[in-house]
Amino acid sequence: MFDNIINSLKDAWRGLSVSLKAMLLVCAGVVVGLAGLFMYLLRAHTYFIGDDVFQNCVRQPVAIHG
Repeated sequence: MFDNIINSLKDAWRGLSVSLKAMLLVCAGVVVGLAGLFMYLLRAHTYFIGDDVFQNCVRQPVAIHG
């Protein structure tokens, strides 16, 4: 079943012109790059690695005893 799908995709890829293949690869690279930038800006890597270093990075008020 999957062999038929893979073969049909290979045939469709072979039928495309070189300039269309290049344009599709550039567009795919832009989409993947923007998705990676979006994930980085969301700080998703801190959720993936489970790093709790930044959990308490907000300064707590310090009581001054006089």
